[in-house]
Amino acid sequence: SGDVIVFRPTVPGNFSAGTFSVPLRDPGGTGKDVQGIALVESTTSVGGSTLNAGNLLLTFQGATHDTSLWRFVATGVGTGSTAGTLTEFIRGSDININQTISGVELVQSTTTIGDVTLLPGQILLSIETNDSTVGDNSIAVEKRDVLPLNVTATGPGTTAATATLFFQGNDVGIS
Repeated sequence: SGDVIVFRPTVPGNFSAGTFSVPLRDPGGTGKDVQGIALVESTTSVGGSTLNAGNLLLTFQGATHDTSLWRFVATGVGTGSTAGTLTEFIRGSDININQTISGVELVQSTTTIGDVTLLPGQILLSIETNDSTVGDNSIAVEKRDVLPLNVTATGPGTTAATATLFFQGNDVGIS
């Protein structure tokens, strides 16, 4: 429960054989299952806070943890040696996220997809069930939609962010 498991193929690109490892065992000691994970690969500013390479953004399944985004700064990794600091980075209730966050990705470089440009520091989220008031601008989203958050402040009680609709899961048959 709560472990992060990685599969490394024996031959890159061929997933028929390989090994599994557990780089993180219950990060933060919550005892909750990790629902979503994003690795910070380069120093990125989000809402005035700096995320450093190696930090992790996590979502968890279970009451008190499932509507927020958590930052884990590891000081030790591996089976039996996972250690570090877990802090609430984005408090979902501050920005009207009232449903379980099921996926997360940090935009770390300018990326254009179709006619939309994503900027470093934006956070892409998806939620498990419909929510009618996400973000300080209260947009309606459905489960499996992907929404970029434009974060202007982080932390419990101070999170501020607006949301936009980027990808609608129903448009491509994801329900």
